[in-house]
Amino acid sequence: MRIHKNTPWLRVLVLALPVFLGGCKDDAGKQGSNAENQAFLTAALPDSLLKTHPFSIQVAAFAEKTNAEKRFLELKDAGFPVFVTSHRNVMNHPIFRVRVGPYQTSREAADVLTHLKQYGYAEAFTARHSDELARSATVDSASVRPEEKRLTTSGGCSYPHWSPTGREIAFFKKGETTTGIYTIGTGGGSYSRIVESTDRISIRPEFSWSLDGEKIALVAEVVNRRFERVHNLLLVDKSGNKVTPLIEQEGIAFKINGPIWSPDGKYIAFNANYGFDDMHESTTQDVLVVSTSGRRKTNEFLRVTRLDGVCQVLNWQTNRVLLYLADSSQQWGEPNRYEVWRYDVGDDKRERISAAGIRNELLSCEYMASENVLVYSFVRNSADATAMGIRMLDLSTGEETLVLETSVESALSELVSSGDKFYFIIDGRLWINSVRGKLMEIDLQRDSAWLSVSPSGGRVCVPKDGELYVVRLE
Repeated sequence: MRIHKNTPWLRVLVLALPVFLGGCKDDAGKQGSNAENQAFLTAALPDSLLKTHPFSIQVAAFAEKTNAEKRFLELKDAGFPVFVTSHRNVMNHPIFRVRVGPYQTSREAADVLTHLKQYGYAEAFTARHSDELARSATVDSASVRPEEKRLTTSGGCSYPHWSPTGREIAFFKKGETTTGIYTIGTGGGSYSRIVESTDRISIRPEFSWSLDGEKIALVAEVVNRRFERVHNLLLVDKSGNKVTPLIEQEGIAFKINGPIWSPDGKYIAFNANYGFDDMHESTTQDVLVVSTSGRRKTNEFLRVTRLDGVCQVLNWQTNRVLLYLADSSQQWGEPNRYEVWRYDVGDDKRERISAAGIRNELLSCEYMASENVLVYSFVRNSADATAMGIRMLDLSTGEETLVLETSVESALSELVSSGDKFYFIIDGRLWINSVRGKLMEIDLQRDSAWLSVSPSGGRVCVPKDGELYVVRLE
């Protein structure tokens, strides 16, 4: 059903904008020339109007101008005050936004948005003209194929980690005779050994760069004097010439994963899982912190959490303040309910900063410091369905936003972030998002559980069939 411009609620809103009425035609005007329609489509609204009427409703966004024209004419025929803006995305391709308005207040825009949704425009949303990152309701980028470069040729490569300097990528490689961590330049070529497994030491794909790009913290499975396989935490300089043990477990105490450096490089936080072998993860996982100043035995660390549940390190807010997730469920068998906490290494104090609980099973999570937002992927089990997806939790307001939800049959990668954007791959397509919505969707034609983003956010490294590829986004 169409909404005609003589409908009372719409007429009132349109009459409030006499400056804009010159762009709206009566029924006879709808039969104007294509040239007239094209001129109206591409005409920019005057800055003076946008300053006094900063709100509009974005109905759709298209990569193809012809698709924007069709939606524009559809809305115009229905009597809406419609206009189109254009900008270039992160790949320098044009995006055409079809919008209704503008309006002086958000309440006016909200009233019109309600009617737009009732008449089939379900993905419409209110936008500010000054917001350059307003989400695209339907970005048509299925045909986009970015430039990519193959870095490796020897196979067995996975878990890429882009250096904070942007000049090289560390990765895990499992070969027929050797397994270890290596680095390669972002332009390809030969790769360099950081550390390799031996008869007594097995290097695991758990590692991270120091923020100056000079060292790597990694997890090694070591056979101790009792022939037990225990997890140790090591520091290695990027040349591979100096190895410093940080934690040497004398017996089987916990498995180490997720090491994260503090910004000044003085501490490393990590997860300690009390599972008893590689096939079983424990229902208890603590967050621990160790100093990088020298060797530590099993108990010589700071115990951040002491809860009977699964806790998860997030990231450092400052040189000595760590954010982590703590499971607040009280009874065995009760679903996990995570809350966000802050830990100060200097005074050993803990503070809950978000009472909003995450009640789904977590897959991966990223803390975006510039936005104070936690992005996490999850699996949701209910009586009638099982699904997985991605949500954002605003730690300032406690508000949650659903980014996507799909079936568990979909292939979803880990989440990574860079600056004010976060990235993930689902069913062979790379999504680039800000907290305000999706910025770009790119067809990689490959599934991957891992990806790494350059410090500038303009390139990603993705494994495929045991090789590493760099995909340029800008």
